[in-house]
Amino acid sequence: MGYREGEEPVIDEKMRHPQDRLRLILDGSDIIVWAMNSEGIFSVSEGRGLHQIGQSPGEVVGQSVFELYREDAGALAEVKRCLAGEDFASAQQVADRIWQTTFRFLRDESGQPCGASGVSVDITDRIAAETALQSAHDELEQQVAQRTQELVRANDELRQEIKARKIAEEEQRQLSDRLQAAERLESLGKLAGGVAHDFNNRLVSILGFAEMIAKDATVEKHRQYATRIVRGAERAARLTEQILAFARQGAFQSVILDLHELMGEAQTSLTTAMGADIQISTALNANPSTVRGDPSQLEDVFINLMINAREAMPDGGQLILESETVTVEDDSRIGTLFEDSSQRYIRFTVSDTGRGIDPEIQKRIFDPFFTTKDPSQGTGMGLASVYGTINNHGGQICVESIPGSGAAFIAYLPVCT
Repeated sequence: MGYREGEEPVIDEKMRHPQDRLRLILDGSDIIVWAMNSEGIFSVSEGRGLHQIGQSPGEVVGQSVFELYREDAGALAEVKRCLAGEDFASAQQVADRIWQTTFRFLRDESGQPCGASGVSVDITDRIAAETALQSAHDELEQQVAQRTQELVRANDELRQEIKARKIAEEEQRQLSDRLQAAERLESLGKLAGGVAHDFNNRLVSILGFAEMIAKDATVEKHRQYATRIVRGAERAARLTEQILAFARQGAFQSVILDLHELMGEAQTSLTTAMGADIQISTALNANPSTVRGDPSQLEDVFINLMINAREAMPDGGQLILESETVTVEDDSRIGTLFEDSSQRYIRFTVSDTGRGIDPEIQKRIFDPFFTTKDPSQGTGMGLASVYGTINNHGGQICVESIPGSGAAFIAYLPVCT
């Protein structure tokens, strides 16, 4: 409330004397003010807060604290602590209320101990509010932690979903690439097969007449010419067989045979051709290791793959032959390579530590007549005939390679027992 300059403030009669003002404050606040002498006899006991503990102002004046609170050991211990000369603050529960008391040790004008005083404030509502606030804070923290965990789980699930989607997309892309390659190779096979049949028919005539000339020739030079024609025709016939193998139109035996035996025979037949600088290691673990097919054609598969590996290591290296009996649970690639993924397959691998294969070359590596060699060094039908033979036996073949880190040709054939 304001007043004009020069005017004396109007003071309520009840507020003129300090004792009256103190009384008004004590009567209007939930506090207790007390004092006692060195023997614990109360000299002051005031404040509206006394009603909270069942007392009235001045009621305990002249009484001993040690008698009044003889059954409250905690309260008496704090009184003794203060009377011994220590100032401190503490909280005590009296009835159903919580009081915070500030204890002060008293000395007289000469500095001699003369008792103790204190002010007690009812902090029950404040404690309740703080407890409610802490409870709300804890609940909020718990909700935040729970929500954080949910977000982390959702984020992990999203990452897994994105990863799975990327894997599915990559598998779909690879499947599409293989399908396109298979369709391209099938078209090439039909074309090459038709040409090879016609060419083979003509070779039969050339070979027959050349053999007759060589037999009946009376001039040695003519006989030599005829013999060269026969050899050239025989080489052309072998090339025709490779083309027909790629086109899956050649002669085909169907017997149960052991792939491990065929791999051993191919390895034996190439021992000299491999050279001393090629180290061959095997890990043939397929069980069973039997398939149904043409032993001659399948042996040619191993020979072609081993020769291809040898040529990839002009400075020497390691050639590894491996086999395993697998299902789609062991090798997920089966699910994308075969319509019937429930069957067991023999997975055999011919790998090398050579120069590796460029990704662009990998896309065409099984194409007929495709070669990275000089035309005089190869026809480009070796891997094409491998592809055709494996497909003709109900299998699939693929290549994995990183340039500079070698290559692995991985083939699958259905188990037959």
